[in-house]
Amino acid sequence: VDFGYRPRFRLIDWQEMNTNLLGALKLQKIVLTIFFLIIIVVGSFVVVGSQIMIVHEKTPDIAILKTMGCTDGVVRLAFTLQGLVVAGMGTLFGLLAGAGLVWLMAAIDYRLDASVYLIDRLPVRLEAFDLLIIAGATGMCTAIATQYSAGKAAAKTVVDGLRAVD
Repeated sequence: VDFGYRPRFRLIDWQEMNTNLLGALKLQKIVLTIFFLIIIVVGSFVVVGSQIMIVHEKTPDIAILKTMGCTDGVVRLAFTLQGLVVAGMGTLFGLLAGAGLVWLMAAIDYRLDASVYLIDRLPVRLEAFDLLIIAGATGMCTAIATQYSAGKAAAKTVVDGLRAVD
């Protein structure tokens, strides 16, 4: 119940004035996150493809290891660790390259026409939490993807490996 109170003025804050712009920015952030996640998934498939080639090349070596008593779990662990090391190096290089680009953009201090873009410069900010999310998503996608090639390596039998010996 408002008891007949009618406000004489209505206050509008900057968020209410720019509702459409802020909504578009939120949508853009979601779309870019999905886009970059797709790039990460494709990159993890590249790691899997290279690992499958390594498994094919190392089939005789896997057979020799199994002949000496190595279990399937150890072979799977070796190829999982190899995939994670490759993905870790790629992630580290990508994070350093991205941080370098952000630093470069901040150093340039790119000016915009305020009458067109509603802001006078391009704000650039690097947050550690975003970097951790990116690194975690990359590690998780790659860890899941490497299980396929590691499983193929562990499933190799001694007979298959001895047949592959030149």
